[in-house]
Amino acid sequence: MATSNLGDNRIPASAAAGNEAAKGTPVRYDLGGLLKDNPLHYHILELRIANMGYLRLQLQASVLFCVESCIRQFVAIDCFKAVDYSIRPTNPAILEGGPCIKYYEKHELLDTVSQTVPKTDGMEVFNPPVKFILLNIDQSYIIAERFEMIILNDGVTTMMGWTPMRKQQKMEALKRGLDSMDKYRLS
Repeated sequence: MATSNLGDNRIPASAAAGNEAAKGTPVRYDLGGLLKDNPLHYHILELRIANMGYLRLQLQASVLFCVESCIRQFVAIDCFKAVDYSIRPTNPAILEGGPCIKYYEKHELLDTVSQTVPKTDGMEVFNPPVKFILLNIDQSYIIAERFEMIILNDGVTTMMGWTPMRKQQKMEALKRGLDSMDKYRLS
């Protein structure tokens, strides 16, 4: 029986990867850890794009980042070893805010997840076994090994129509919020 661990597309850290980070490669965050410790930080506004691959799912979403004040952001959520998901339309009742993005290590949906690698007709299993977790986004859910987030648009630097003072206040709040997330940065 084969023992592959498919679906892990992380690039190993190297000198080249370090140089890319210096050139502006987006910062990745451990979304699971962030939501586990700060369950009220992110509220979903809208799922916009879902790119589906083999054991990989990438979502792009409009969210509210709430720390001191709420700032609208556009983020990418990478789901690694995604074995089950249901992407549903955004609830039309969401006007301002929306429900929190929820993270679960124990949930009834996780009780029935198999260790069999999808699309292998039961011939391959995850070895070592994978501890799956659940991300609940409004009416949608994803079961995967881990979730990483990239902030694509911080919601402040491109905002039009704010006074310079208002923009400065939002930038300071954003900086404090991002500083509080620093321990969830992935290298």
